Amino acid sequence: MRRCIWFVLLAVASGFAEPYKTCAVTMWTNETDLHASSRASILYFIRMGTGTYQVERPVPNVEMSAGERLGCRIDKGYMFIRNNKGKVNKAQIIESGLLQNQH
Repeated sequence: MRRCIWFVLLAVASGFAEPYKTCAVTMWTNETDLHASSRASILYFIRMGTGTYQVERPVPNVEMSAGERLGCRIDKGYMFIRNNKGKVNKAQIIESGLLQNQH
């Protein structure tokens, strides 16, 4: 009986969680290279569905590679990026747009 209750609670709790969607890193660049600031940040360009996002991580080292496929979700101006090991990093969305059809 106790196991059934835990299973139901777990199922209900996971139903309220925002789902992660597949996204892909298209490229990255060092923020200090672009703006000559002393703040160490990495900008990532991420494709998710029909959207493209430029996100910033305030870290000095590159954490994701171009071509890498991850799990992403968006909430209140931030992108939460889950890597293949399950670790979630928070990145601020700097810019977003829609992919254009290329014929």
